Amino acid sequence: MRNGPRRPILDDRIGRLHNKLCKIINTTSLRSFSQKSGVSVGTLKNILSQGGLPGIENLYKIADAAEITLESLLGIKNSPDSCQNCSDMGQKQLTRGLTPILGIKASAGSGSLVSEANIIGDVKIDGIWLDHHRLNQSSLVGFYAKGHSMMPNISDGALLLVDTSSRELITSDIYVIRINEYLFAKRLHVHHSDKIDIISDNPAYPIETIENTEESGLFVVGQVVGVLQPPR
Repeated sequence: MRNGPRRPILDDRIGRLHNKLCKIINTTSLRSFSQKSGVSVGTLKNILSQGGLPGIENLYKIADAAEITLESLLGIKNSPDSCQNCSDMGQKQLTRGLTPILGIKASAGSGSLVSEANIIGDVKIDGIWLDHHRLNQSSLVGFYAKGHSMMPNISDGALLLVDTSSRELITSDIYVIRINEYLFAKRLHVHHSDKIDIISDNPAYPIETIENTEESGLFVVGQVVGVLQPPR
């Protein structure tokens, strides 16, 4: 039983996500699904028996193994006003579905340790803003920033809107990335020599360079397309 204040909308979304995970995993044996997805048998058992939710990378792996999108796995649906050809501006101004905020802080500092990801809240995104930036609501997730390395553009505690469908690295854009067990929000510069500069906007933090290879442990969660700064 969940302790603390009741959160009916959030608890319902978490419950629906857990039910969908169980349904997907139970389509075959645990060992077979573990081999197909790359998620450990122990993690799968924890989901089924303890009600645990996997971390963001394992969510991606489970979605890929089930041949569905991360958005479909999270149960995010567009409302009817998401039609790209809709000409009714009054309807476009309606707020669309809720974008989930994941309970992992993307480090704008020295790195945030990745743990199990829970959906801790939602944020409403205006339809006109989505259309202006040519974004799909169902591809967005939220992360809170932690640290000061991306100041002044990203403050400690800022809410980052991340487009998980945009994972191709474009020079000088900001991405949420995972390197080994740590999550970062950093500006990336891709070299022609298969190297990537990991850049902090705060000049007090040095540039780090890694190889653009699988061995580097780099996993791109998505491109940061919006920053909601915390109140001062």
